[in-house]
Amino acid sequence: MPHKGWTAHRNKEMTGRTCARPQVRAMVSGKRSKYMNNKQIQSIFEQFFEKYKKTEGDRSAWSAVWAETAPDGILELNMTQCPRGTVFKIFVDKRKQAELIGWDAFFEYFPKLQTESPELFNPQKIFSDMQSML
Repeated sequence: MPHKGWTAHRNKEMTGRTCARPQVRAMVSGKRSKYMNNKQIQSIFEQFFEKYKKTEGDRSAWSAVWAETAPDGILELNMTQCPRGTVFKIFVDKRKQAELIGWDAFFEYFPKLQTESPELFNPQKIFSDMQSML
């Protein structure tokens, strides 16, 4: 059921009205916010993790994986919560590029990943797409 005050995008042509809330209007029109900060990225990834996590056997570790596919290759972001803490494993074309512990290390690795795989790693696109799956 649509949010109260929300007009479906297809009705826009018929009624001339648009969505009431700016963030909904942006999602319906396909526009993304130009820049997403680390706090927003962390919130989106944590929500994605809670929705899609799978156990790693003994139920002491849980993982969720996001795969970004492009003509130039595949980027996989694996977030695992285990006794060691929050661990990120980053794969490019099925090859492990990094294993990082904690959010700070994850965000510090972004520039290196953008330099090494600019065609695959666009954080704004990745996390906007991830948010759309929630």
